[in-house]
Amino acid sequence: MARGDRSDPRPGKRPLGITLFSLAMGWLSFAGLANAATTLLVKGSPFPGYFAIFALAYALAAGATAVGLWRRKAWTLIAFRLWMGTCGIFMATFAFLLGLAAVGAEVWPGLLAFLAFVLFIFWLLDRYIRARLPPARWPTVRKKP
Repeated sequence: MARGDRSDPRPGKRPLGITLFSLAMGWLSFAGLANAATTLLVKGSPFPGYFAIFALAYALAAGATAVGLWRRKAWTLIAFRLWMGTCGIFMATFAFLLGLAAVGAEVWPGLLAFLAFVLFIFWLLDRYIRARLPPARWPTVRKKP
């Protein structure tokens, strides 16, 4: 398969990487639901109630990505990018709740290196999904005569 060519060499067969990634995203969806439920139902939770909304958004985006990957739908890339955005919200929320803004300057290079690593992994996953999904086909609107 040539670079940039989205045609599947074996139509109807899901690549192993897409299958494994779909299963992983399904697992992360359940983890997000459990996180939301734990935040709301456990007394003395260290996280505020709005954290459950973030966890629920994370679960929905991960679940949509899992379903889209499994069915090989073109909208999967949008769901995956929403999931990446919720991951960013989680990172920022954790940094705020754990008081990382008050931490000394010696911690920031490590945090920035970790952020760069995560962004690189997300970029690779985005490319992988984009290369293995069918291109989006937007319906054309015909004007009535």
